[in-house]
Amino acid sequence: MNDKLKKAKELLHKYNQEHLLQFYNELTNIQKSNLLNQILDINFEEILKLYDKSKFDVLDSTEEMEPLPYIDKSSLSQSKLNKYTSIGNKAIKSKKVGVITLAGGQGSRLRNKWSKGCFLFGFRATDVSF
Repeated sequence: MNDKLKKAKELLHKYNQEHLLQFYNELTNIQKSNLLNQILDINFEEILKLYDKSKFDVLDSTEEMEPLPYIDKSSLSQSKLNKYTSIGNKAIKSKKVGVITLAGGQGSRLRNKWSKGCFLFGFRATDVSF
């Protein structure tokens, strides 16, 4: 485990994420092993690339923003639900959909000067008709 811990510390130091081991000594041996395996499985380079791709200019106003349409799933017929599920599965399999859930607050932990609500991770499904 010492070799894994050393590798994890080096990896976390490289990406300024050492805080992930803050409570390491309070864990059981199984928890320590699981945590180290998870850390060593993280592709930090890919995360940084995806983050860089997500950057965009923030609008000066909200005039161009509109709320997304809302559909109550429970009001859909089974055939409509099956249709939308099929469309969604196709979009996911073809890597045309991205989903992110954000809590409120500022994006300072993400090294961003705007609130997290300004991150827009959309999807392009122009070849999928509803």
